[in-house]
Amino acid sequence: MAPSMTIRASIGGLKDDLKALLEGKASAFQLKRIVRLCHANAEGIMARRGHLGHLIRLHGLNLTDLAFDCISDLFARDDEGRYRSLESYFSAYDIAGFSDEEAYFHLQRLSFTRVRNGLFRLYSEMDPQLARILHNIKIAARALGQFTEINHLGESCLAPSLAETSEHLPLVDVSDLTSWLSGEASGNEFIPELLGKLHKSLCKQTGFSRIVPVVAIGLAIRAFYQQKEIPQLAEPVTMMDPMSIDAADAITKACDSVRSKMYPKYVDRGKVSDEVFDIYFQVITEMLEMRFVLNNGADFQLSENFLKLMPGMTLGEYRKYHRNRLEYLARLAQRRVTKTLREQ
Repeated sequence: MAPSMTIRASIGGLKDDLKALLEGKASAFQLKRIVRLCHANAEGIMARRGHLGHLIRLHGLNLTDLAFDCISDLFARDDEGRYRSLESYFSAYDIAGFSDEEAYFHLQRLSFTRVRNGLFRLYSEMDPQLARILHNIKIAARALGQFTEINHLGESCLAPSLAETSEHLPLVDVSDLTSWLSGEASGNEFIPELLGKLHKSLCKQTGFSRIVPVVAIGLAIRAFYQQKEIPQLAEPVTMMDPMSIDAADAITKACDSVRSKMYPKYVDRGKVSDEVFDIYFQVITEMLEMRFVLNNGADFQLSENFLKLMPGMTLGEYRKYHRNRLEYLARLAQRRVTKTLREQ
Protein backbone atom coordinates (compact mmCIF):
# COMPACT_ATOMS: atom_id res chain seq x y z
CA MET A 1 0.00 0.00 0.00
CA ALA A 2 1.65 3.23 -1.15
CA PRO A 3 1.73 6.11 1.31
CA SER A 4 -0.77 8.91 0.70
CA MET A 5 0.32 12.50 0.08
CA THR A 6 -0.50 13.30 3.72
CA ILE A 7 1.69 10.46 4.94
CA ARG A 8 4.51 11.39 2.54
CA ALA A 9 4.53 14.85 4.06
CA SER A 10 4.90 13.41 7.55
CA ILE A 11 7.63 10.82 7.01
CA GLY A 12 10.51 13.07 6.04
CA GLY A 13 13.69 11.73 7.63
CA LEU A 14 12.11 8.35 8.48
CA LYS A 15 14.94 6.46 6.81
CA ASP A 16 17.49 8.25 8.99
CA ASP A 17 15.43 7.54 12.11
CA LEU A 18 15.25 3.84 11.23
CA LYS A 19 18.97 3.67 10.46
CA ALA A 20 19.77 5.29 13.81
CA LEU A 21 17.50 2.84 15.63
CA LEU A 22 19.15 -0.18 14.02
CA GLU A 23 22.60 1.20 14.86
CA GLY A 24 21.63 1.77 18.49
CA LYS A 25 21.97 5.55 18.15
CA ALA A 26 18.31 6.61 18.06
CA SER A 27 17.10 9.37 20.33
CA ALA A 28 13.97 8.93 22.43
CA PHE A 29 12.12 11.10 19.89
CA GLN A 30 13.21 8.92 16.95
CA LEU A 31 12.18 5.72 18.74
CA LYS A 32 8.84 7.20 19.73
CA ARG A 33 8.21 8.31 16.16
CA ILE A 34 8.79 4.83 14.72
CA VAL A 35 6.68 3.17 17.44
CA ARG A 36 3.84 5.59 16.76
CA LEU A 37 4.04 4.92 13.03
CA CYS A 38 3.90 1.15 13.47
CA HIS A 39 1.08 1.45 15.99
CA ALA A 40 -0.94 3.73 13.71
CA ASN A 41 -0.57 1.23 10.85
CA ALA A 42 -1.53 -1.67 13.12
CA GLU A 43 -4.52 0.11 14.62
CA GLY A 44 -5.67 1.34 11.21
CA ILE A 45 -5.67 -2.11 9.66
CA MET A 46 -7.35 -3.66 12.71
CA ALA A 47 -10.12 -1.06 12.63
CA ARG A 48 -11.12 -2.33 9.18
CA ARG A 49 -11.77 -5.86 10.43
CA GLY A 50 -15.40 -6.58 11.13
CA HIS A 51 -14.65 -9.67 13.22
CA LEU A 52 -12.45 -7.88 15.74
CA GLY A 53 -15.30 -7.23 18.18
CA HIS A 54 -15.27 -10.91 19.11
CA LEU A 55 -11.64 -10.76 20.15
CA ILE A 56 -12.10 -7.48 22.02
CA ARG A 57 -14.89 -9.06 24.06
CA LEU A 58 -12.76 -12.13 24.78
CA HIS A 59 -9.57 -10.30 25.65
CA GLY A 60 -11.01 -7.28 27.42
CA LEU A 61 -8.71 -4.82 25.60
CA ASN A 62 -9.71 -1.94 23.36
CA LEU A 63 -8.48 -1.50 19.79
CA THR A 64 -5.55 0.70 20.79
CA ASP A 65 -4.32 -1.82 23.36
CA LEU A 66 -4.72 -4.75 20.97
CA ALA A 67 -2.63 -2.93 18.37
CA PHE A 68 0.13 -2.33 20.92
CA ASP A 69 -0.06 -5.99 21.98
CA CYS A 70 0.51 -7.12 18.41
CA ILE A 71 3.51 -4.90 17.64
CA SER A 72 5.14 -4.75 21.07
CA ASP A 73 7.77 -7.44 20.53
CA LEU A 74 9.04 -5.57 17.46
CA PHE A 75 10.58 -3.18 19.94
CA ALA A 76 11.74 -5.69 22.55
CA ARG A 77 15.44 -5.34 23.36
CA ASP A 78 17.88 -8.10 24.14
CA ASP A 79 20.44 -8.02 26.96
CA GLU A 80 22.66 -5.79 24.86
CA GLY A 81 19.88 -3.28 24.27
CA ARG A 82 19.53 -4.22 20.58
CA TYR A 83 16.27 -4.54 18.65
CA ARG A 84 16.95 -8.05 17.39
CA SER A 85 13.64 -8.52 15.60
CA LEU A 86 14.03 -5.32 13.58
CA GLU A 87 17.72 -6.00 12.94
CA SER A 88 17.00 -9.49 11.63
CA TYR A 89 14.34 -8.25 9.24
CA PHE A 90 16.32 -5.34 7.84
CA SER A 91 19.59 -7.29 7.60
CA ALA A 92 18.46 -8.44 4.14
CA TYR A 93 18.17 -4.87 2.85
CA ASP A 94 20.42 -1.89 2.18
CA ILE A 95 18.93 0.66 4.57
CA ALA A 96 21.34 3.37 3.43
CA GLY A 97 19.86 3.14 -0.05
CA PHE A 98 16.25 3.46 1.14
CA SER A 99 14.03 6.42 0.48
CA ASP A 100 11.73 7.57 3.27
CA GLU A 101 8.83 5.97 1.36
CA GLU A 102 10.66 2.63 1.23
CA ALA A 103 11.36 2.80 4.95
CA TYR A 104 7.66 3.48 5.51
CA PHE A 105 6.65 0.56 3.26
CA HIS A 106 8.80 -1.92 5.18
CA LEU A 107 7.64 -0.72 8.59
CA GLN A 108 4.06 -0.91 7.35
CA ARG A 109 4.60 -4.46 6.14
CA LEU A 110 6.14 -5.41 9.48
CA SER A 111 3.15 -3.90 11.30
CA PHE A 112 0.66 -5.77 9.13
CA THR A 113 2.52 -9.05 9.60
CA ARG A 114 2.59 -8.54 13.35
CA VAL A 115 -1.14 -7.87 13.36
CA ARG A 116 -1.85 -11.03 11.40
CA ASN A 117 0.36 -13.19 13.59
CA GLY A 118 -0.73 -11.45 16.78
CA LEU A 119 -4.42 -11.90 16.12
CA PHE A 120 -4.01 -15.59 15.39
CA ARG A 121 -1.96 -15.91 18.57
CA LEU A 122 -4.62 -14.12 20.61
CA TYR A 123 -7.39 -16.22 19.11
CA SER A 124 -5.39 -19.36 19.92
CA GLU A 125 -4.92 -18.23 23.52
CA MET A 126 -8.43 -16.96 24.14
CA ASP A 127 -10.50 -19.18 21.85
CA PRO A 128 -8.79 -22.54 21.12
CA GLN A 129 -11.94 -23.91 19.49
CA LEU A 130 -11.92 -21.13 16.89
CA ALA A 131 -8.18 -21.57 16.36
CA ARG A 132 -8.79 -25.22 15.44
CA ILE A 133 -11.54 -24.24 13.01
CA LEU A 134 -9.23 -21.71 11.34
CA HIS A 135 -6.53 -24.35 10.94
CA ASN A 136 -9.04 -26.76 9.39
CA ILE A 137 -10.35 -24.11 7.02
CA LYS A 138 -6.87 -23.48 5.62
CA ILE A 139 -6.16 -27.16 5.03
CA ALA A 140 -9.59 -27.79 3.54
CA ALA A 141 -9.28 -24.77 1.21
CA ARG A 142 -6.04 -26.17 -0.22
CA ALA A 143 -7.60 -29.61 -0.58
CA LEU A 144 -10.63 -28.29 -2.45
CA GLY A 145 -8.69 -26.12 -4.89
CA GLN A 146 -11.65 -23.74 -5.19
CA PHE A 147 -9.99 -20.95 -3.22
CA THR A 148 -6.77 -18.98 -3.40
CA GLU A 149 -5.19 -18.08 -0.08
CA ILE A 150 -3.92 -14.51 -0.15
CA ASN A 151 -2.49 -11.95 2.24
CA HIS A 152 -4.82 -8.96 1.86
CA LEU A 153 -3.97 -5.84 3.86
CA GLY A 154 -1.98 -7.88 6.32
CA GLU A 155 -4.68 -10.50 6.89
CA SER A 156 -4.93 -14.13 5.80
CA CYS A 157 -7.87 -14.33 3.40
CA LEU A 158 -9.53 -16.67 0.90
CA ALA A 159 -10.89 -15.71 -2.51
CA PRO A 160 -12.63 -17.91 -5.15
CA SER A 161 -9.94 -19.09 -7.57
CA LEU A 162 -11.75 -18.40 -10.85
CA ALA A 163 -13.87 -15.37 -9.99
CA GLU A 164 -13.29 -11.64 -9.92
CA THR A 165 -12.21 -10.58 -6.44
CA SER A 166 -14.26 -7.32 -6.54
CA GLU A 167 -11.96 -5.94 -3.87
CA HIS A 168 -13.28 -2.42 -4.47
CA LEU A 169 -16.53 -3.47 -2.79
CA PRO A 170 -17.03 -3.58 1.01
CA LEU A 171 -15.96 -6.65 3.00
CA VAL A 172 -18.71 -9.13 3.74
CA ASP A 173 -19.85 -9.30 7.36
CA VAL A 174 -19.79 -12.46 9.49
CA SER A 175 -23.59 -12.31 9.79
CA ASP A 176 -23.93 -12.34 5.99
CA LEU A 177 -21.59 -15.32 5.68
CA THR A 178 -23.62 -17.16 8.33
CA SER A 179 -26.84 -16.33 6.50
CA TRP A 180 -25.44 -17.65 3.22
CA LEU A 181 -24.44 -20.91 4.88
CA SER A 182 -27.90 -21.24 6.43
CA GLY A 183 -29.44 -20.86 2.98
CA GLU A 184 -27.17 -23.46 1.35
CA ALA A 185 -26.38 -26.06 4.04
CA SER A 186 -28.34 -28.34 6.36
CA GLY A 187 -25.85 -28.37 9.26
CA ASN A 188 -24.68 -31.94 8.71
CA GLU A 189 -21.72 -30.90 6.58
CA PHE A 190 -18.07 -30.88 7.57
CA ILE A 191 -15.83 -27.88 6.93
CA PRO A 192 -14.79 -28.85 3.35
CA GLU A 193 -18.44 -29.14 2.31
CA LEU A 194 -19.29 -25.83 3.95
CA LEU A 195 -16.42 -24.15 2.11
CA GLY A 196 -17.78 -25.56 -1.15
CA LYS A 197 -21.19 -24.05 -0.43
CA LEU A 198 -19.62 -20.78 0.64
CA HIS A 199 -17.68 -20.73 -2.63
CA LYS A 200 -20.98 -20.99 -4.51
CA SER A 201 -22.52 -18.13 -2.51
CA LEU A 202 -19.47 -15.89 -2.97
CA CYS A 203 -19.36 -16.40 -6.71
CA LYS A 204 -23.00 -15.54 -7.30
CA GLN A 205 -23.23 -12.47 -5.04
CA THR A 206 -22.33 -9.01 -6.38
CA GLY A 207 -22.62 -6.69 -3.38
CA PHE A 208 -19.42 -7.50 -1.48
CA SER A 209 -15.74 -8.13 -2.06
CA ARG A 210 -15.04 -11.81 -2.73
CA ILE A 211 -11.88 -11.57 -0.62
CA VAL A 212 -12.92 -12.93 2.78
CA PRO A 213 -10.79 -13.08 5.96
CA VAL A 214 -10.21 -16.62 7.21
CA VAL A 215 -11.19 -15.48 10.72
CA ALA A 216 -14.54 -14.21 9.43
CA ILE A 217 -15.19 -17.57 7.74
CA GLY A 218 -14.30 -19.39 10.97
CA LEU A 219 -16.65 -17.24 13.04
CA ALA A 220 -19.43 -17.75 10.48
CA ILE A 221 -18.99 -21.53 10.44
CA ARG A 222 -19.08 -21.71 14.20
CA ALA A 223 -22.15 -19.46 14.37
CA PHE A 224 -23.84 -21.62 11.74
CA TYR A 225 -23.20 -24.82 13.69
CA GLN A 226 -24.42 -23.18 16.88
CA GLN A 227 -27.61 -22.07 15.15
CA LYS A 228 -28.20 -25.64 14.00
CA GLU A 229 -27.26 -26.94 17.47
CA ILE A 230 -24.99 -29.57 15.92
CA PRO A 231 -21.70 -30.20 17.80
CA GLN A 232 -19.33 -30.50 14.80
CA LEU A 233 -16.95 -27.70 15.69
CA ALA A 234 -13.94 -29.96 16.24
CA GLU A 235 -14.65 -32.56 13.56
CA PRO A 236 -11.92 -33.83 11.23
CA VAL A 237 -10.69 -31.35 8.68
CA THR A 238 -11.86 -33.23 5.59
CA MET A 239 -13.90 -36.17 4.36
CA MET A 240 -10.79 -37.61 2.74
CA ASP A 241 -9.40 -41.04 3.53
CA PRO A 242 -7.94 -41.66 7.00
CA MET A 243 -4.37 -41.61 5.70
CA SER A 244 -4.84 -38.01 4.52
CA ILE A 245 -6.22 -36.98 7.89
CA ASP A 246 -3.29 -38.72 9.62
CA ALA A 247 -0.91 -36.87 7.30
CA ALA A 248 -2.45 -33.49 8.12
CA ASP A 249 -2.02 -34.18 11.83
CA ALA A 250 1.55 -35.41 11.30
CA ILE A 251 2.41 -32.25 9.36
CA THR A 252 1.10 -30.01 12.12
CA LYS A 253 3.07 -31.87 14.78
CA ALA A 254 6.24 -32.01 12.68
CA CYS A 255 6.22 -28.29 11.90
CA ASP A 256 5.46 -27.38 15.51
CA SER A 257 8.31 -29.60 16.71
CA VAL A 258 10.90 -28.31 14.23
CA ARG A 259 9.82 -24.73 14.76
CA SER A 260 10.17 -25.00 18.56
CA LYS A 261 13.54 -26.73 18.32
CA MET A 262 15.07 -24.34 15.78
CA TYR A 263 13.56 -21.07 17.04
CA PRO A 264 16.43 -20.36 19.49
CA LYS A 265 19.03 -21.02 16.79
CA TYR A 266 17.45 -18.76 14.19
CA VAL A 267 15.34 -16.09 15.92
CA ASP A 268 16.87 -15.77 19.39
CA ARG A 269 20.33 -15.46 17.83
CA GLY A 270 19.14 -12.80 15.42
CA LYS A 271 19.66 -14.74 12.18
CA VAL A 272 16.08 -14.13 10.99
CA SER A 273 13.15 -12.17 12.35
CA ASP A 274 10.15 -13.79 13.96
CA GLU A 275 8.02 -12.72 10.97
CA VAL A 276 10.31 -14.37 8.43
CA PHE A 277 10.59 -17.51 10.57
CA ASP A 278 6.79 -17.76 10.61
CA ILE A 279 6.71 -17.36 6.84
CA TYR A 280 9.27 -20.18 6.51
CA PHE A 281 6.87 -22.55 8.23
CA GLN A 282 3.84 -21.22 6.41
CA VAL A 283 5.53 -22.19 3.15
CA ILE A 284 6.84 -25.50 4.54
CA THR A 285 3.38 -26.46 5.81
CA GLU A 286 1.86 -25.76 2.41
CA MET A 287 4.58 -27.82 0.69
CA LEU A 288 4.01 -30.79 3.01
CA GLU A 289 0.23 -30.63 2.64
CA MET A 290 0.60 -30.62 -1.14
CA ARG A 291 2.84 -33.69 -0.99
CA PHE A 292 1.29 -35.79 1.76
CA VAL A 293 -2.37 -34.70 1.90
CA LEU A 294 -3.15 -33.75 -1.70
CA ASN A 295 -0.49 -35.93 -3.39
CA ASN A 296 0.19 -33.03 -5.72
CA GLY A 297 3.50 -31.51 -4.66
CA ALA A 298 5.73 -32.34 -7.60
CA ASP A 299 5.74 -28.78 -8.95
CA PHE A 300 5.79 -26.95 -5.62
CA GLN A 301 8.63 -24.42 -5.46
CA LEU A 302 9.78 -23.19 -2.06
CA SER A 303 11.36 -20.09 -3.58
CA GLU A 304 8.31 -19.08 -5.59
CA ASN A 305 5.89 -19.48 -2.70
CA PHE A 306 8.22 -17.77 -0.24
CA LEU A 307 8.64 -14.74 -2.51
CA LYS A 308 4.84 -14.43 -2.86
CA LEU A 309 4.74 -13.72 0.86
CA MET A 310 7.72 -11.34 0.78
CA PRO A 311 6.82 -8.58 -1.71
CA GLY A 312 9.78 -6.45 -2.60
CA MET A 313 12.35 -9.19 -2.03
CA THR A 314 14.36 -10.22 -5.08
CA LEU A 315 15.30 -13.75 -6.08
CA GLY A 316 18.92 -12.82 -5.45
CA GLU A 317 18.15 -11.76 -1.88
CA TYR A 318 16.24 -14.99 -1.34
CA ARG A 319 19.14 -17.10 -2.58
CA LYS A 320 21.67 -15.17 -0.49
CA TYR A 321 19.83 -14.97 2.83
CA HIS A 322 17.02 -17.54 2.92
CA ARG A 323 17.29 -20.45 0.51
CA ASN A 324 19.65 -22.65 2.55
CA ARG A 325 17.77 -22.03 5.79
CA LEU A 326 14.34 -22.64 4.29
CA GLU A 327 15.40 -25.79 2.45
CA TYR A 328 17.11 -27.15 5.57
CA LEU A 329 14.05 -26.59 7.76
CA ALA A 330 11.83 -28.11 5.08
CA ARG A 331 13.98 -31.25 4.98
CA LEU A 332 13.82 -31.59 8.77
CA ALA A 333 10.04 -31.28 8.79
CA GLN A 334 9.57 -33.66 5.85
CA ARG A 335 11.72 -36.32 7.50
CA ARG A 336 9.59 -36.10 10.65
CA VAL A 337 6.38 -36.46 8.66
CA THR A 338 7.72 -39.42 6.69
CA LYS A 339 8.94 -41.15 9.84
CA THR A 340 5.60 -40.62 11.61
CA LEU A 341 3.55 -41.98 8.71
CA ARG A 342 5.79 -45.04 8.32
CA GLU A 343 5.34 -45.89 11.98
CA GLN A 344 1.55 -45.75 11.80
